[in-house]
Amino acid sequence: MVDLEAKKKSKADEALIMRAMHRSSFLTCLDEEQLQRFVDEAVLTTFQPGEVLISKGTLKDPVYDDKDSHVAIYVVRSGTCDVGMDSDDPASVPMFTIGEGDIVGEGAVVFQRARSASVV
Repeated sequence: MVDLEAKKKSKADEALIMRAMHRSSFLTCLDEEQLQRFVDEAVLTTFQPGEVLISKGTLKDPVYDDKDSHVAIYVVRSGTCDVGMDSDDPASVPMFTIGEGDIVGEGAVVFQRARSASVV
């Protein structure tokens, strides 16, 4: 199960998040103050191997138990994630793998649209 408990971010965590956001083509329209607000609001989350972060076509990420639509932007702090188009098993035929410092999910947040790929 995902741990959504708020943990204190280190300066290294904050720098990693900021670097990832600066590299995102979806977030180029944000100024430094807006980016910093994202960093300040970021929650450190731990996922188990094989756990689904994002399901293609959805408006809600599996980590949220409530009924409201919630989607998040994810920055990989450690480990890797497979990104694929198969919403049932994205790891079966991944389009690509992301790792430390990579960002995923920002398109759905910025444009308020359904997820375009699944991430495990």
